[in-house]
Order: sequence, then C-alpha cells, then structure tokens
Amino acid sequence: MINPSKITDYNRTIPELEEFLLFCVCAAGKDSHVQAHKLNIFLKSCSWVSERPFVRISQMILTDSLMDNLKRAKLGKYKLLHDSFSELVARGFDLKNVDWWKLTTIPGIGIKTAKFFVCHSQEDFHGAILDTHVLKWLQMQFPRFKVPKTSPSNAKQYQLWENFFLAACYQRKTTVAKLDLEIWNSQGQLA
Repeated sequence: MINPSKITDYNRTIPELEEFLLFCVCAAGKDSHVQAHKLNIFLKSCSWVSERPFVRISQMILTDSLMDNLKRAKLGKYKLLHDSFSELVARGFDLKNVDWWKLTTIPGIGIKTAKFFVCHSQEDFHGAILDTHVLKWLQMQFPRFKVPKTSPSNAKQYQLWENFFLAACYQRKTTVAKLDLEIWNSQGQLA
C-alpha cells in the first residue's frame, strides 16, 4: 500500500510503479491517505490474478467488472478513473522512463499529476509539482508576487511558477522531491 507521507522511491518495481501511478490519479484533489486505503481495497478485489495492478485491471476490463470494483472501493470520480485506468493499461508505458508530458495524454492526468509521478519515481527529474500546498508555500516565500491559488493549466504560467520553485530548491541546495515532500508533510496532507 502507498504511504503518502513517504512517497519518494526511485527503486520501485514495475508493480509498485503501476500502483503509484494509479494512486496519483486517485489522489488528485482528494485526501491522499483515504485514497491510498481505498486504492488498496480496489486492488485486492482481483489480487489472485497477478501482483501487477495493470494486469488486475485488464482482467476487470475483460470481465466487465472495472466500474463495479471502483464503486465497491468507493474511490469516487468513477467515469474518470474507469477511463484513466483503461487507457493506462492499453498504452503500456515504460513507467521507469516515461516522460511526464506523455502521461498528460491520459484522461485524469494533468501536468501536476504527471510531474508528481515522475518527480517521485525518477531521480533525474527537474520540474515542480504546483499543487495548492506548493503554491501557498511559494506565496509565503515570494510575497511581492501574486502566486495563483490553483495549479496553472496554461503551460507558460506553469513554467513561470515552476521556475520560482526550482530557484528555491537551488538556493536551499535540495532536490525537488525533497522540498516537495517537506512542504507536503509540513502542511499535513497531500493535495
């Protein structure tokens, strides 16, 4: 099961990467600890098939039980998760090396979710996850600027605030993943 307070792991196995990506999709806009628990329930509903979550989901698709299992686990966003999980299984991305922008072609995965996944699973990632916690933190660090309250969907705006965050990482001599997790943990829960 995913532990939202200890999210960075650059040595995940393929099954662990699949579970982590599913978690990223489920947790977007929700309480991460609650969603981690619900995802665990969802994945156990077909655990006899394989240790790999995507294989389990493939089996659910074949038996037309994906939607029922999503509802049984009470994950919410049912249509979105159904479409997202189905598309992830169909695409067959190399999750150890996938570029964040490729993930944004999947329903339910925006810039923030894609960068979150890559940041906490690929050590050489250089970008920022502009969730509400990071944006609040940026506002405290740069009070003279009007930092957006929600993650910018415009790529240029996202890049602007990402550069502020990267500069803060550089100034503190820390990695994006470490500062991101420090901010998250200091504010109580994931966004």
